[in-house]
Amino acid sequence: MIKLHHFSAVSLLIALSASSVAAEIKSLSSLIAVPAQHNGKCVQTAGILSVIQQRLYLDRESYASQVYENSVLLKHDFDVSNKYLEGRMVRYIGLYQTTDKEHGSLSGYFDNFQTIEVLGKRAFNEKRVNVIGVSECKEN
Repeated sequence: MIKLHHFSAVSLLIALSASSVAAEIKSLSSLIAVPAQHNGKCVQTAGILSVIQQRLYLDRESYASQVYENSVLLKHDFDVSNKYLEGRMVRYIGLYQTTDKEHGSLSGYFDNFQTIEVLGKRAFNEKRVNVIGVSECKEN
């Protein structure tokens, strides 16, 4: 179960800098197009989060139309209290793996996560950064 925490921007930087592995910054389209290049790496990316479908979508249109080909599977369960994150733009840091045939993912999946940060005007106006969970992102 994932619990919600509120951190200031300074606390977020401290939490991210304390992680055991530095995340590689990659676009979600890069993860979808060439998943093998990112297999087993700690990756930072951004996209539209679907808590219900457990996916990170490339854009709002893909999210609204449930275009799975433009998404990455997230293999962890979200707490019911985190449903407010549905459809929000987020920055996601986690361990990326190549296609998992058992789960039907077309481009790969995130096996675990280190950080999910809500982005956008609303998050900025609240003068805080929303972060869920903080677990280690260990590369294979």
